[in-house]
Amino acid sequence: MLGQHPSSILWCDAEANCRTLSSREGVRSVLSKAKEAGIDTVVVDVKPLSGEVLYMSTRAPRLGKVKGFEYPADFDLLQAMIQEGRATGISIHANLNIFSEGHRHWKRGPAYLHPEWQVISYEPRGLTLAQDSIYSTFGLFVNPIGPAREYELAIISEVISHYDVEGIVFDRMRYPNLYADFSEETRIAFQEWLGCTRINWPYDVFRHSDDGIKEGRFYKEYLEWRAWQIKNFATEACGLVRSIRPNTQVGVYVGSWYDTYYNEGVNWGSSTYHAGYPWMTPSYNETGYAELFDYICAGCYYPYVRIEDACAAGKSPGHSVEAGCDMSMNAVRHASKVYGSLYLLDYKDDAVRFAQAVDMARSKTDGVMLFDLVYVEMYDWWSLLKTILR
Repeated sequence: MLGQHPSSILWCDAEANCRTLSSREGVRSVLSKAKEAGIDTVVVDVKPLSGEVLYMSTRAPRLGKVKGFEYPADFDLLQAMIQEGRATGISIHANLNIFSEGHRHWKRGPAYLHPEWQVISYEPRGLTLAQDSIYSTFGLFVNPIGPAREYELAIISEVISHYDVEGIVFDRMRYPNLYADFSEETRIAFQEWLGCTRINWPYDVFRHSDDGIKEGRFYKEYLEWRAWQIKNFATEACGLVRSIRPNTQVGVYVGSWYDTYYNEGVNWGSSTYHAGYPWMTPSYNETGYAELFDYICAGCYYPYVRIEDACAAGKSPGHSVEAGCDMSMNAVRHASKVYGSLYLLDYKDDAVRFAQAVDMARSKTDGVMLFDLVYVEMYDWWSLLKTILR
């Protein structure tokens, strides 16, 4: 663990803030306000889910038009952030969306140019990857063990080699959902890992039914195998960053709902954490990757701050910032720093509840991450942040 850890992080989504962060003046203004508000670290999204980038790349396509706005082709957002961050006294961390390489609404991104990269999804009959169903996301995902894997490592290497960032963050370093990947490549790799000569694919993993899914004989093993693929990639990616720029902090974003995050194929807890959920194999804990990272941003994206608030609203205790923070700290077991992360849209028109959520995240975890800049600007919460954070 090298360098000074953040205490308050502001996230800047590329798509939502492309107009604001399209010039040196815009960057300078945002960082100046963030510094005055008490923010010490800004995460800037330079490879959003479309796979199009906002830095000067020789590998990835450039971010184009976003909602009618053409992002300037000659503006290097990451370099501007680094330079203005140094002048302002704010640490800049670059965010890369790892396994999302296309935007479903825009129909753009490397995964559209390389369909062989895409995950093969085993969804209920009648649903397709092109649909915005409950089973898919805006991002078009690629197979973590497929030909896109080396491409993602090359992107990481490019950024860390050419930009003097103080940190790098991995987002969407996961599968899109439980229904991917069911490609032939995955079948072969999974079968070899099992040491099984015959497997009825995909039905030995699960079948769809009117009541959801019916687990097959290798369902739990499949969940563990997917978690291993993500941990193996994380191990190589973190090692790559530290081999090139040893003092760079490495972070990752995950959802705080650890008990169901197996859907995304990720075990972000400590490898010593034995949660004992019924879907786990006895060795599932070994897939935990918390020890690899300097910090984890755990999304506590709930409008209810306290457990009692969620219960009073008829929700389960888990639908609260407090429970999300508690679960995150329990799972990570101090293997890395944890930042309770808030979705500011949850607190629209309720500054008091927002302040309570920030206090909860800061008291329960190692700090707070605020998603996203666009809402701080929209609600004009800079002065409020200054009061809360200081």
